[in-house]
Amino acid sequence: MGRKPLGGTGEKTVMVPMRWAPAVLLRIEAARGDADRSAFIRDAVERELERRGK
Repeated sequence: MGRKPLGGTGEKTVMVPMRWAPAVLLRIEAARGDADRSAFIRDAVERELERRGK
């Protein structure tokens, strides 16, 4: 289970269970289109962390 490493040796995968408010899930569903939900959320989180410089 979990995400495959993007590359490099030693990169680990961590699965974090989260609860989402129904309104947030509806917004995600509307925004993601045909994309896989998990991939869409993961990419959005990665973009936000890069934007914040973390």
